[in-house]
Amino acid sequence: MKAFLINLDRDTERLAAADAQLRRLGIAYERVKAVDGKDLSRAEIRRNVARTRALWANGSMYTPGQIGCWLSHTGIYRRMLAERIPAALVLEDDVTLSEDAPRVIAFAEEAIDCKKPQWVLLSDHSRGHAAEVKASDEQPRLERIGYDYCTEAYIITQAAAKEILRVNDPMVVTCDSYPRWTKRGHIELYHAKPSVAIQNRADFRSNLGYDSIVRGRTGLRRLAWGAWRLYGHAMDELYFRLTGR
Repeated sequence: MKAFLINLDRDTERLAAADAQLRRLGIAYERVKAVDGKDLSRAEIRRNVARTRALWANGSMYTPGQIGCWLSHTGIYRRMLAERIPAALVLEDDVTLSEDAPRVIAFAEEAIDCKKPQWVLLSDHSRGHAAEVKASDEQPRLERIGYDYCTEAYIITQAAAKEILRVNDPMVVTCDSYPRWTKRGHIELYHAKPSVAIQNRADFRSNLGYDSIVRGRTGLRRLAWGAWRLYGHAMDELYFRLTGR
């Protein structure tokens, strides 16, 4: 299975850490140059983000980091369609993989149905961020789920990539909007068990820039944001019912 590693040019330490562990685990990969949202022009942002729908769905405009993240992942999805790649392993450069990763990835590759829009998460954040992942004797399996978040390590079929581009290009929601996509029937979402991936938060900080926005929502701003969210969600749902997107 083709494996892609997303990495910003400036993040050389992340690349070195990811390369070392992937070589140790015997996982061949192709580095994909990440899109740096800070370098996007206003015209590029307007072209790649459905602003009104994004405001309905999210309640505020996305950070440059979130937009760059989305474009980095969708660049891979477009390649999957253009090159007819049936399924791909997608990794972000701040991922930490357990020694079990090759075994679980190999199982998931055999278990998925590439004709269906399936998405397999190698991490599990359903109960918060784990501190670490360890090798396990647990037999690999796929567990159907409807909720999780983060995109540090996953397997996606070409059918899922095509569907996500259909419903979220230009960008309406972030690339880990799994509850939305499962609820609306766009993808089948799974956890690979045992979990073999986490974000390395000890050594690397997020490039998304989302935390500063959350901290700024206090007092009246928070009330106004909540009211807008109620209106926005209603409009977003109406749009989906009318268009299927």
